[in-house]
Amino acid sequence: MKSRLTTEAFVVFLLGGTPLIASYLLGGAKNLEVMTKALIANNNFLTYYLISLFVAFLLVGSLNWLIWKPTDSARETWRIITAVLHEAGSGALSIIRVAAGVLLTFPLIWLIAEPESFKIEKVAHLILYGIIAYGECVIISGWHKDMQRRARVNL
Repeated sequence: MKSRLTTEAFVVFLLGGTPLIASYLLGGAKNLEVMTKALIANNNFLTYYLISLFVAFLLVGSLNWLIWKPTDSARETWRIITAVLHEAGSGALSIIRVAAGVLLTFPLIWLIAEPESFKIEKVAHLILYGIIAYGECVIISGWHKDMQRRARVNL
């Protein structure tokens, strides 16, 4: 579990944090603002959709683990469902990783670049959402690893 947390932290930073830091170093605050808007779409539908996918992953993963599948048709049905969610999860995981990296790195850049104007009240919600997104990344990536392991065992 500890290695998954560490690995996921590095991936989140590389996908979301590194582009923000590079944009700030190359173009200052104006370029940082443009990059932040490009990496995180302010779209409620996309947010709710990603949350719904996360809930679906948890639900199907839990049901797959809890429900006994005695027949070949039941096992095949679950295999199809988990394969579809595995593919959809790869894309959703990437989006959530980028968002988590941006949400956690932006306050840090602000604190370092302009400490006199930094107010924790203005970024506390970003940090909270970033931590939640990071937690989702850890859970989804763990589920992906487990599904890959099970697929190899069942060959």
